[in-house]
Amino acid sequence: MMLVVAATVAPATAQQASETLLLLRTATTDGAYHLVEAIHQRGRVVPLDVGYIDFDNPAQYREMWVGGGGVPFQGPKGFLITEGLLARAFGAHGAQALYFQPYFFGIYRVAPKLPFEASYFAYVPLNEAATTQHLLERAKLEYDFARFKVGAGYSAYRFGGEAWRHKPFITATLKAGMLGNFELWLQRVPDDQVAVQFRYAKVFIH
Repeated sequence: MMLVVAATVAPATAQQASETLLLLRTATTDGAYHLVEAIHQRGRVVPLDVGYIDFDNPAQYREMWVGGGGVPFQGPKGFLITEGLLARAFGAHGAQALYFQPYFFGIYRVAPKLPFEASYFAYVPLNEAATTQHLLERAKLEYDFARFKVGAGYSAYRFGGEAWRHKPFITATLKAGMLGNFELWLQRVPDDQVAVQFRYAKVFIH
């Protein structure tokens, strides 16, 4: 199974014209993975998005990607970011598959403390070893408190012509200020198993 969990920087304000987002993620045995990603943004341009992911055993499968994009829409209630990524698979099961990934991420504030966010991308094969894939990485609605957030969401994955795999989740996030955000997911994965995900995000302002 080939996945990339991509994320992106919230649009920088005029006072924060350049920033870098560091993402670290991992999950338990059911749906286990390890991810590290860095995304640099200047105003409404994302000149660099680079990352790495493996699925518990890097020797069997791992993946790296690089790309960039921009912010075609930004308004008082939300924004949309689009990117183009080039991803390459490695390892015994990677088969040196090469992909182009059109990526979309957006946030819309239903109410001041009720943000909805969605992240989707596709795998477009660039060689014979690659297989078309679709990933709704998250569609998540949260309530934003002063120090933490709680919410629920849905994610789904489709490999080739197979059926969609549905993975709803609930989430809680600790907003630790300069230390970054610490997020916990409890997610139902196929075969009625439960995966625990730990996600960390830290923004560095330049």
